[in-house]
Amino acid sequence: MKTVLITGATSGIGFELFKIFSNEKYYVIGIGRNKQRIKKTLNSINKNRENLQSFYLCNFEKLEDIKKVFNKISKEVNSIDILINNAGGIFVNNKLTKNNIERTFQVNYLSHFLLTEILLKNKILNSKAHILNVSSKVHGRGEINLDDINNLQNYNAVKSYAQSKVSQIMWGYCLLEKHKEIYINSVHPGIIGTRLLSNNGFISPILVFFHKIYGKNAKYGAKNVFEVLKHVLKNNINGKYFNERNEEKSSDYSYNKIIQEKLLQISKKLVKDNLE
Repeated sequence: MKTVLITGATSGIGFELFKIFSNEKYYVIGIGRNKQRIKKTLNSINKNRENLQSFYLCNFEKLEDIKKVFNKISKEVNSIDILINNAGGIFVNNKLTKNNIERTFQVNYLSHFLLTEILLKNKILNSKAHILNVSSKVHGRGEINLDDINNLQNYNAVKSYAQSKVSQIMWGYCLLEKHKEIYINSVHPGIIGTRLLSNNGFISPILVFFHKIYGKNAKYGAKNVFEVLKHVLKNNINGKYFNERNEEKSSDYSYNKIIQEKLLQISKKLVKDNLE
């Protein structure tokens, strides 16, 4: 039986993925930041498979939590076959985390970078593991501000979100060069109306309305992610980007190897204290 780890598993796409995998032949581990929603998630799943699921509390706005949750997970399992990096958010107001990092960049990208690096370093991700990053078409608008990763001088919510998502994809390409034995792909699940926009104050209702009118529901997005995963597993596909279920090229910018390497070095420096 394969083991899958899903981040952001208490709402939206992550919640629906947790339910999908719970009904398949997988041991499912979920990570979420809200204790009440964790209870709700566990109460909603197949009761006949309760012993094949577990959940851990972790706030991706705190890098220290990543190491703590790894220590707990590593006591439960010694191998993970599939990692779905799904947790994410978009924030209208510029806010730094306790780690002094812009929270969109940390939650969407850097925390997943740290989690994955810890799993690889400790050999919990098995030698043929599949990593699937839940990305966004918005990455096509993204460039990385290497001189000011926090975008403190000219903060823009969409720009910061795009930076985090293109960072996620570029890190994936870079990871392939460092760990040729693993598989890593990215998928845009579709325009989905989820809790992604729930913490954005006065502008949130406008953004949520737009997503409800033009977006699909979380089940649709989760199904796209699951079908892409089945496809890459079956065909041993590696280093690709999917727009819903269709393989496409990611942005031209995302293939820049020089910037990929600079991003890697910045990321390692930012998580250094929590990676050692």
